[in-house]
Amino acid sequence: MSSQLNQEDIKVTNFQDDELGELALHATWEIEILTKAVIDQAKAIQDSHDSLWSEAFLMKGLLMRIKELNSVVMASIGDGDMPMTDIKRIVG
Repeated sequence: MSSQLNQEDIKVTNFQDDELGELALHATWEIEILTKAVIDQAKAIQDSHDSLWSEAFLMKGLLMRIKELNSVVMASIGDGDMPMTDIKRIVG
């Protein structure tokens, strides 16, 4: 008797409902892409406009925090190998 697992038996995420978990994981990937794009824009503004330096710095800081928290969600859902100690440190 073989103890092979069917594809349906393999969990993809840490959610009880893998479909919901996969949707959440895809949302975190999109957040990652969007925050990176805006952070890059903020850096460009900061480099080229001295008068907007403080606004760009604030925007970049907020987005970097969102990106960091998003990485915790990603790791919690099942995309990554972030240790629990790092998760607790980041979340505070």
